[in-house]
Amino acid sequence: MNFANKIYKKFAGTILLGSLCFAGVVSQSCTEDIDQSNRYTFTGETIVDYLENRSDSFGDFLTILSRASVKERSSAGEESKGSVKHLLATYGRYTCFAPTDSAIRNFVRQQYEIWYNDSLAVLRGDLPADEARKTGITSPEFDELSDSMCAAIAKDHIIEGEIYHTYDLGEGALGRPNMNDRYIASRFVPDENTGVVSLKLNDASTCISQDNDAENGVVHVLDKVLNPSNEL
Repeated sequence: MNFANKIYKKFAGTILLGSLCFAGVVSQSCTEDIDQSNRYTFTGETIVDYLENRSDSFGDFLTILSRASVKERSSAGEESKGSVKHLLATYGRYTCFAPTDSAIRNFVRQQYEIWYNDSLAVLRGDLPADEARKTGITSPEFDELSDSMCAAIAKDHIIEGEIYHTYDLGEGALGRPNMNDRYIASRFVPDENTGVVSLKLNDASTCISQDNDAENGVVHVLDKVLNPSNEL
């Protein structure tokens, strides 16, 4: 009887060991078969973090965001002034169209030239004063932008309360206006030579990097500053 018990225990142990080995092989095989190349790694970046971590491209835009004031309401219902930059560093739902530094510098120069040329035309008598274009930019230097212009530029590029990826967009105005209560128009334009389709906003700015997800929204990078839209 003792001999039979020993045989049984030895046999049971062998079965148990074999089961564990088999389970280990299956577990290892399953782990190795997982394709992790498409897995999203959460970085925890807010929109401001995204821009600051790429400050060599968005330093001017960050300056504009920090100088653009906005009313903020505390949990107690008290209003205070903050900045658009602070807003984009908090939890919420935002779509940010971020122009590069070169796009902002070009915009400042172009708007200055428009103001300067129209001002000269008025002085020469070639243009009625009420027809002169007032861009709000009277210097080609970025550092001389007024706070009000910084606020206008910043709010033109932010949609609060909604996250729009490129696959959410179609031909026409987005469903929610920007912080200046203007609608941004989108359309997809194929390149005549390559056929590659690009997203254009307000018929001027091209999205050169899209769907950059952040913890509180999404960032689309633009090659030109958004022209103010007339869509109310």
